[in-house]
Amino acid sequence: MDAQVSKSGQSTSAQQSPQTFVPLHKVILVGCAAFSILIVLQTLTRISDSGDSAPPFLDLLLRITLSYPPWLAFAVTLFAVLERRAHLMASPRAVVRVFLLSHLLFYAPNVIYEVSLDALSEGDTLASVPQRILNWPGFIYFIDYVFFCGVFAITYGLALTRGQIERDRRNQQLQSQMLKMQLQLEHQRLAAIQAQLEPHFLFNALNAISGLVRSEEKKVALTAIARLSELLRYTLGASRRDWVSLAEELHFVRDYLSLQSLRHGDRLKVRIDADEDKLQDVGCPPLLLQPLVENALRHDLETHQGDSDIELRIRVEVDGITLQLNNPISEHSAPNPGLGLGLSHTRERLRLRYDGAAKISAQARDGRFHVDLWLPDIEHD
Repeated sequence: MDAQVSKSGQSTSAQQSPQTFVPLHKVILVGCAAFSILIVLQTLTRISDSGDSAPPFLDLLLRITLSYPPWLAFAVTLFAVLERRAHLMASPRAVVRVFLLSHLLFYAPNVIYEVSLDALSEGDTLASVPQRILNWPGFIYFIDYVFFCGVFAITYGLALTRGQIERDRRNQQLQSQMLKMQLQLEHQRLAAIQAQLEPHFLFNALNAISGLVRSEEKKVALTAIARLSELLRYTLGASRRDWVSLAEELHFVRDYLSLQSLRHGDRLKVRIDADEDKLQDVGCPPLLLQPLVENALRHDLETHQGDSDIELRIRVEVDGITLQLNNPISEHSAPNPGLGLGLSHTRERLRLRYDGAAKISAQARDGRFHVDLWLPDIEHD
């Protein structure tokens, strides 16, 4: 697990790239290419079927080529209309209306256009077009109508698919924006909580030093001030980072306990069970352990006159890190006001940092107060 700094909560899984949106000009190019291939294939087929009586290749190619621009114009126009008027695809009834209207606006005029091309290509006049329409073979009408239905269906399908892709893209953009705003809000909340920890720590440390001054232990107080400056240097640096190594946090806790030992002397007894070498590559939020240890001290030392008995155990497991902190409590001691603040802040910070994956529990049992913390094994880029 890498303990390098990363922006909190910016999960890459939530930032998926939107679906590709196909530009209209590419759709037109694909349509032109398809019609070009169809023209060549139809020309070759007509020549093969006609045998020796087939007209010259170029003449036939020109004749067939001239018959396709209306189809291309119909497909592009229909696509543009369906794209700009999405309600025309909203119901089967609307689709049927567009289909019937296409008969009137395209299919019938196109039959007249194709018959006129036949008349002109055979050296006849346009006056023969009405009679040619009546005499046109039925299978040609059938083929043209099947082709008309196919062009309509394909164009409708492309417009429907493109519209769905565009809606999905907009929805993903909206979700991405909402997620970004949510992450920014949570980052601000996290920064506010972390900002509260720094003056809280400083206030308690200065309070400990003031106790030394009042007891006229000025030499010890000066030593405490020097150690406090080292602690503040860490807190200022850590407050600008989203993640630190657990080894750094544990080192900070040891320095903090060293400062407190100047005030409490031999009464302060804390047992730490952790392999600091394994904690070098384990990441955690900054200033995570110190508030919990501070609460344990206050809940222990400030409720009796004897020695403290605080235990801190850290274990690196396959899927995460387990931290266990416990201290003795008296059934008759008054509730410690700092305890709720430290735990509530820790719970909120862990929820924001780990998106609810981290777990923390606190309970009193067998005369001791136990705080159990589990951090998942995640990467911090």
